[in-house]
Amino acid sequence: MLRPESRSLMLENFRPPPGYQLNRAVGTTFTLDLMSLLTAPLAFTFFDWEDADGRPSTDPLALLQAVREHASRIHLFCQAGEIQLPPTNQPLLAYLEESVVPVRAPNANGIFHPKVWVLRYVGDPDMPVRYRLLCMSRNLTFSRSWDTALVLDGVLKNRHLAIARNHPIGDFLQALPGMAVRAAAPEIQATLDMMQEEVRRVNFELPENFHELSFWPIGHRGEGGWPFRQVENSRFLVMSPFLSTTFMRRLHKASRIEHLISRPEALAALPPAALKAVESCWAMSPGSDFDSHEGADEPVDPVAHGAELAGLHAKLFVMDAGWNAHVWSGSANATEAAFARNVEFLIELVGRRKHCGIAALLGDPDREEGLRPLLQQFDARGAAPVPVDEVGAQLQRLLQETKGALASAALFVTVVHEDDDLYSLQLDIEAMPTLGDVVEASIWPATLAQGAAMKLEAAERVIRFGGVSVAAITAFFAVQLRVKAGNRAEEQRFVLRLPLHGAPTDRRERILQSLLTNPEQVMRLLLLLVSVDGLRAGDFIDPQSGKKMGQGFAFGGVSGPTLLEAMLRALSRNSESLDRVDNLICDLRQSPEGKALLPEGLDEIWEPIRTVRQQIRSAAGPEPQETGRESEP
Repeated sequence: MLRPESRSLMLENFRPPPGYQLNRAVGTTFTLDLMSLLTAPLAFTFFDWEDADGRPSTDPLALLQAVREHASRIHLFCQAGEIQLPPTNQPLLAYLEESVVPVRAPNANGIFHPKVWVLRYVGDPDMPVRYRLLCMSRNLTFSRSWDTALVLDGVLKNRHLAIARNHPIGDFLQALPGMAVRAAAPEIQATLDMMQEEVRRVNFELPENFHELSFWPIGHRGEGGWPFRQVENSRFLVMSPFLSTTFMRRLHKASRIEHLISRPEALAALPPAALKAVESCWAMSPGSDFDSHEGADEPVDPVAHGAELAGLHAKLFVMDAGWNAHVWSGSANATEAAFARNVEFLIELVGRRKHCGIAALLGDPDREEGLRPLLQQFDARGAAPVPVDEVGAQLQRLLQETKGALASAALFVTVVHEDDDLYSLQLDIEAMPTLGDVVEASIWPATLAQGAAMKLEAAERVIRFGGVSVAAITAFFAVQLRVKAGNRAEEQRFVLRLPLHGAPTDRRERILQSLLTNPEQVMRLLLLLVSVDGLRAGDFIDPQSGKKMGQGFAFGGVSGPTLLEAMLRALSRNSESLDRVDNLICDLRQSPEGKALLPEGLDEIWEPIRTVRQQIRSAAGPEPQETGRESEP
């Protein structure tokens, strides 16, 4: 059922099926690493560009092209105030500004915590639209923790009747704009309208050994949910990095908890009475741990946000009931908050117990299979008591409350032209929450170093950051909070995505020009654009010298394909890729500096091919749209 020895990287799950390309992507996360979002488009265009940690080991031009092509198709909803501070001097972040939508849970005491992606892929006109649903326990970060990912693929059925079991997915997508801190852009609303309608008619394929499938979004309507059914003589395995006594008590009323897998500190924090009902407790073995930079996403203990968590971040619930086993996988921790206040997403699978049950998951203790080799028994009697840090907990609560207030404050940014190529970013404060005497706050554009930070105070109505280049204009602003209690202080940094007004209309074209410094780089980028089946990292390495290739029209030397040959091959096999070439050339022609970057003689080979591509596109006509919302069982 679950094979921990075969670990997949997150970008692998985004790759389009053969013959398809990404059309739209809607994702959700609690914490967001902007650099992780920046590299996600690589998975939709290029293959094998990440290292063993899931970080991109890519040519900068590949990243540039992937972001230019796909950023506008990706819409990511994340908890307001939980965007991590990126490195400075990242001009490509400008392409992500319209992709990120900060949201809040409908329940004021909850958090937005789902980690689910809905991807729409299209191919040739005679190929059906395909959807992929990713339900994960992992946020969109570069964490190396143990997580789970469930991948479901399906074809959009040409029918007017919806598939009843899919309605919860459609309802969840439909609810996302209502949770946004600020109104979602019209194009995002249009995408969600289309996808929530279509996903109800997707025939998702069941994973091997499972025969039933159910979707469990929780909290998107402001109320909790409880997906665990009460079955006589059933037994549970619970895997979760965070625990609460209320959840343990509630689950135990419905079933027997046979195995509990968590972090040692979470197990040690439970009172002995809560563990008496559990037959065996487990923690990850030291040798199986990774360092995780995920923040604590449940207010179970006063762990500072951003503190390192060891190893386990997966959330999994397995119930043995008769001949069958029920498996719930997704974002929800084994806490009261997850099922009473938060927004979460779980998927339930049902299969035969011998293939999918508790024993199958744990594996044979005498063999190197299953989870058991990665676990060690936890003895609560020998565990050191967790000290109660009331002051630290108070400071953390104050940080979270202040961060939430700032994430919802009426702040927006106006770009003002100064002279030459310099601008100022004017932060306008329409309404500012009262911070109090024990809170200090500073703010600065996330594209600049922290030395540019200005104090954020309620009395200020305008804060101005002058002398900013086009590449440093941004909607992402970094905030540092510092709270004090006696001789104790805690700090936290995060990023706000603010409304941006008055940015130059050609800002992205000028950023493109700043990243392309010579015609040779443009040549390499053009060859990337007309790749027929997606490129791999090895395609840019000379097998004899081990050096990167791509100088001049004869890419890779005399034996390599010329640009003309590559364009002709794309014209016959993947003519849509030539639209990328057209967009790049048009962008560069917007200014004399951009025109100077175009390789000499390019027009002679490009204009005839462009004419043929326009004829093909005109003959194809618009893509037909389907409608229909009736249901069938």
